[in-house]
Amino acid sequence: MNLNGRVVIVTGGSGAIGSAICRRFAREGARVIAAARNLDKLEALAAQIRSEGGGAAAVQVDVTDRASCARMAEAAVASFGRVDCLVNCAGVRGRLENRRPMHEFDDELWNRVIATNMTGVFNASKPVIRKMIELGIAGSIVNIGSATGLIPLKLQCAHSAANAGVFNFTKAMAMELAPEHIRVNAIAPGETWNDDVKAAIGDDPARLAEITSHIPAGRLGEADEISGLAAFLADDEAAYISGAILPVDGAWTSGYSRDF
Repeated sequence: MNLNGRVVIVTGGSGAIGSAICRRFAREGARVIAAARNLDKLEALAAQIRSEGGGAAAVQVDVTDRASCARMAEAAVASFGRVDCLVNCAGVRGRLENRRPMHEFDDELWNRVIATNMTGVFNASKPVIRKMIELGIAGSIVNIGSATGLIPLKLQCAHSAANAGVFNFTKAMAMELAPEHIRVNAIAPGETWNDDVKAAIGDDPARLAEITSHIPAGRLGEADEISGLAAFLADDEAAYISGAILPVDGAWTSGYSRDF
């Protein structure tokens, strides 16, 4: 891949997947705007990237706030003069303690998941798309959803609905933005190592086996396995790929896997 000179904004840049995406783009030569609510984590990440010879800046953003997203787009252009790629990675995770049947699902959590995971993609994309068009940039947008948007999981009605919405929205964006030479794709990660998963598993191999029992590959994914695909989708090698929903899930969503 050759992303030299390109500028990428990564929302959710302080999380496990988002920070891995920031580091991967920087290794491929891109300049990175790491964006999220936790400014301290972002600044530490940006400093690490710069210490390794990359270009990076930290911008605080709340993707549920449209004015905040507009300031994020302005900050990217002010910092690096352009914006070539947006990775929408901000999201509320489906933590174990929040899982409930839909008739008992917390109303506030429903609203927060929809506002962040789905409407946040719209809010962040709109001002960045306008900048790309204004600057005449053939850009790329990569929406990070979840395999729950392809195959819903019990007790996660809000996440299943939000991610399914993100994937259909991705296709709508791809169709509408093709004349502007802006490509839009989505990644559907399966179970991936993060702090919540590590806390749930601890040192219990039986718990790990339970969590991975539905995954034909027999293991959890790594954040770097997602970051590589995100970088590829921003590269010229992917110039004819748009409107794709690409699972990174160890064949989880390929079908119902059993031996009898």
